[in-house]
Amino acid sequence: MDIHIHWKAVAHHSQAIEEYLAQRLRRTMERFVDHVTVVHAWLEDVDGAHGGFDKRCALEVHGGLGLIRAEVHDTDFYDAVDRVAVALGRMVRRPAVHRRA
Repeated sequence: MDIHIHWKAVAHHSQAIEEYLAQRLRRTMERFVDHVTVVHAWLEDVDGAHGGFDKRCALEVHGGLGLIRAEVHDTDFYDAVDRVAVALGRMVRRPAVHRRA
């Protein structure tokens, strides 16, 4: 499983957050790793220094499970990563006919 992390509208890219995101994805997808070829992750600060729920983490999973997308907004990138990993875990466990694209 290849993980590609993309930053958008963030002045300082954090290696620690990237490592945390990759670790959470591997743990979430460990049962499905043979069915996933690539995961694209986007980390974005939606409105800069204004605060609030402006940290966006979006995932797009490609492979034998089809295309699966999950997105979360939170006040902190770590919290957004945790919440989007949970959402992704729920989605990959659902039958394909019940997934939203």
